[in-house]
Amino acid sequence: MRFDNQTTIVTGSASGIGRSIAELFAKQGANVVIADIDDHAGQETESKITKAGGQAIFKHTDVSKEDEVEEMVAGTIEHFGSVNILVNNAATFIFGSIEEASAEDWRRVFEVNVIGYRNCIKAVSPHMRALGHGSIVNIASQSGFIAEPKSAPYNT
Repeated sequence: MRFDNQTTIVTGSASGIGRSIAELFAKQGANVVIADIDDHAGQETESKITKAGGQAIFKHTDVSKEDEVEEMVAGTIEHFGSVNILVNNAATFIFGSIEEASAEDWRRVFEVNVIGYRNCIKAVSPHMRALGHGSIVNIASQSGFIAEPKSAPYNT
């Protein structure tokens, strides 16, 4: 499948699965926005994609912060002209059982892994509606189905 001239935002794409997703979209012709809090790895991913002949930009983005997400989407549209695909992949993983994980740990996981997805969808939806099309992919973990006693906030 080709994604020529399609602009894809991939959150949590500075490393790991997100980086692989970003690289695959770029190989298939998409313009890719690497949205992540890790500046060094994000710039490294951008460089890797562009050196391979792809189109990519890095945007520092904490998806739990609605204003940062809005700035990232605005910057994407300014640079590439549109947003066609959103891949919500950003997540934070905090170890701890119910007894060990603090309320702040739970809040952080919820803010990134749930509210962050909402923030990104809210920011891209008007642009996709204006285009008359768009795709949103929300990545989830098998850990939502297979509980790990020392990973309670993430499992939830």
